[in-house]
Amino acid sequence: MATSAVPSDNLPTYKLVVVGDGGVGKSALTIQFFQKIFVPDYDPTIEDSYLKHTEIDGQWAILD
Repeated sequence: MATSAVPSDNLPTYKLVVVGDGGVGKSALTIQFFQKIFVPDYDPTIEDSYLKHTEIDGQWAILD
């Protein structure tokens, strides 16, 4: 499987928002997706922000 280099400019940016009741796993899901780790003891905060370059349907994009 060949991988292409991530282009650095003019990428479309998609804003993602995760909403739901407290204690249902929003932060665990988000951290797993963006950082590929599971945090069993998460310290909740008001707001977290993550950025990821990823390929969507063969096109590079930024998920914010």
